[in-house]
Amino acid sequence: MFSPAALLVLLPLITLSSAGPANSYPTPDVSGPAPLQAWVDVYNAAKAAGKIPALPVATLVNGNPTYPTGTATGSSGVCSWTNAHCFGTNDVVAAPDGIIGIAFDDGPQLASPTLYNYLQSQKQKATHFMIGSRILDNPSIFQQAVTTGGHIAVHTWSHPYMTTMTDMQILGELGWTAQIIYDQSGHVPAFWRPPYGDIDNRVRAIAREVFGLYNVIWNQDTFDWCLTETGNACVGQGPQTDAGLDAELQGFYRGPKSPGLLILEHELTTRSVGGFIRNFPTLKSQGWTPLAIPDIWNVAWYQPNGSTVGSGENQNAGQSTASATNVTSTIVSTTSVLANATSAAHTNGSIPTNASQVPNATSVATGSVLITPTKFGSTVTAVAAATAVSTANVQGSVSKTSAGGRVEVGFVSVLAGVLGSSTYESLRDSRRLIATLNASLYSAILPAGPPPSTDYRVLPGKTEARTLEGGRKTNFVFRNRDSFDAAEGVVRRFGADNVGVLNMANAYTPGGGYLNGAMAQEEALCRRSTLYAHLTERDYYPIGEEGGLWSPGVVVFRESDDLGSVIWEGAGELQGEARRFKVGVISAAAINRPDIDRQGNYANPFEEILTRNKIIAILRIAKLQSLKALVLGAFGCGAFANPPRTMAKLFRQLLTEEAEFKDAFEEVSFAILERAGSTNFEDWWTVWKESAVREGSGEENAGAAASAGEGKGESREQEDGEEVVVDGSGASLEDEVKLGESDEVLVVAEGGKEKVSSEAGPVAVHAGDGYSEKRSADEMKRAEELMGEEVEAGGKEGVKADGQTKSQLLVSK
Repeated sequence: MFSPAALLVLLPLITLSSAGPANSYPTPDVSGPAPLQAWVDVYNAAKAAGKIPALPVATLVNGNPTYPTGTATGSSGVCSWTNAHCFGTNDVVAAPDGIIGIAFDDGPQLASPTLYNYLQSQKQKATHFMIGSRILDNPSIFQQAVTTGGHIAVHTWSHPYMTTMTDMQILGELGWTAQIIYDQSGHVPAFWRPPYGDIDNRVRAIAREVFGLYNVIWNQDTFDWCLTETGNACVGQGPQTDAGLDAELQGFYRGPKSPGLLILEHELTTRSVGGFIRNFPTLKSQGWTPLAIPDIWNVAWYQPNGSTVGSGENQNAGQSTASATNVTSTIVSTTSVLANATSAAHTNGSIPTNASQVPNATSVATGSVLITPTKFGSTVTAVAAATAVSTANVQGSVSKTSAGGRVEVGFVSVLAGVLGSSTYESLRDSRRLIATLNASLYSAILPAGPPPSTDYRVLPGKTEARTLEGGRKTNFVFRNRDSFDAAEGVVRRFGADNVGVLNMANAYTPGGGYLNGAMAQEEALCRRSTLYAHLTERDYYPIGEEGGLWSPGVVVFRESDDLGSVIWEGAGELQGEARRFKVGVISAAAINRPDIDRQGNYANPFEEILTRNKIIAILRIAKLQSLKALVLGAFGCGAFANPPRTMAKLFRQLLTEEAEFKDAFEEVSFAILERAGSTNFEDWWTVWKESAVREGSGEENAGAAASAGEGKGESREQEDGEEVVVDGSGASLEDEVKLGESDEVLVVAEGGKEKVSSEAGPVAVHAGDGYSEKRSADEMKRAEELMGEEVEAGGKEGVKADGQTKSQLLVSK
């Protein structure tokens, strides 16, 4: 997948002739016009260097590009987007969370000036993928696109299926469009979009190696091109009316913000343009950030050409190492109090990836935050008058406030306090900072580096059926919590080498939106562990469509997002050594936003078959590693919007009926962390309840209860104004610490959450199953008794004091 850093590796600048009269261009709409010799020369050099593969040319069969019989169309073959939905290494396929790429195809058209005027009135930049023939037909409209600040990109000369073109025809389609854009604007384009999204590795290589172009696809399609000026060009597809187009756009804008959106829209007719204009206010009101394509990553609008022509506001961005950005954009915004502190390490949005790039905290100005690398972790020194924060430690071991200020337990909350609010953006900034800090910790946690992952590019072959000794059955447990929280007790019982956790991965970007502070399951796993280091140890991406990655020895060293992402404390040379644990991780990618019918099932039967094969791949990878226990999840049922009950049924059928997998594992946990507005846990439980037990419901057998009640860690005395950690299960708070009037206590147990208060101050208790507000010490004791019962059912006791097993306490004052 596309990385802005790749723009720093500039290819030889394409040779464009000086501007000439219009009749020097090919005839409009003639497919595959003859290329200039200068382009052929660059092509021949790239071909001789082995940079352009010799792949078959597709032919149109009933309107579909079709390859010769036997041609592999997926990632192991030609990597056709049309035939296999296969993405190339440098394809732009999605935006970071919360961002919408604003782009329009097929201009300039007679309807375009209305769009350009509206965008200018909204001070909104957009990318315009333009057809060379239309620029030739409508030169004045093209000039309006340039002068009003539009970003111009290539959409070929005649709008053909590019995989059906010969290499020379591809040169003509791309070259003449780039030529006329340069002639009329002075800009050498850097981005293009293939008509119909039709592209393979041959077309990609010619576009990139000869013309320096990056391919931009989309992850949502409006089908607005179906709406002609007088009717509808599509039968049974796309919106049939303007109201239908409005409903389509409203669905996108009001939907999940992860991943971000690249929506296919057109400036083709007044109806397609009108749909965008009518619905753009909703886009803004829903909190999206709309940007032109290169602005998403703060990279150059155009390739450098020595010209100063043009007014694109970001036309010079990204053309030096100092201004290059990571795909995650910047760690801070210009309004954040972090900006002053991080300016030395963050130039135009770049993110430091190791401790040597982080400034020393030798001095600090009011309202700023500096980061000091240490052997393990980093200290945040804050001077923020508004929040009166004096010191906050990333590890979470010490949190203090002055002048009545308050710092919540956990690093995410600390940073939010420093930023002056707990807004979405401030929390996102702190998650981005955690990603940066983690990068400086990997060498301390993994001195020899992460072990290589095993890359299963295709569906592994069928494994031998095996069942547990003595006729035992697989124990299925549902746990309403984070995947690594669920795995911790399982690892202690079965051993690190015998347990695998499912990472519900992004197929194209290691860690998904982890570097950008996103909150989905993969990002949470990366924040807590060394997983990101494993995924980037070498180039494993894109993940095989019916395959996955096996990453052994992933080290978990932080609390979950809900508990502030604090680094675990404990004995040993490195903090947290007592509690840190290793586990293997299987990374696999579900289909992103498949079509769903009205019954909530896959509308396309082939997508259900593909999903079933993806699950088979996960289970076969687990068997090939001889794993005894798995921690799975609601695969693809979050931001990727797969149907939860259908997905649960596929897992249940394979694990309980298919001979290859039935009773092949000692335990399979489904860690499904329920969030507000989500019904995934209950949807999955409804399908599985006859075959599984539910943690915290009193139904567990001894094995499940043992995992649920594991104790861990060590105890130490409270000092005034700092956090105290006492690990284990059961017991009452009064046995461990006396609360002051302003003390806050966080009690962590296994499963679910409850909140209670004591007369001494607010108290948060995490225990039981579900979430409720309580206001009595009796409820606190009841939660502790529940934990005690789980321990008695087979759990391992933690540290004892006064003859009782202790709950984990985090106390800050």
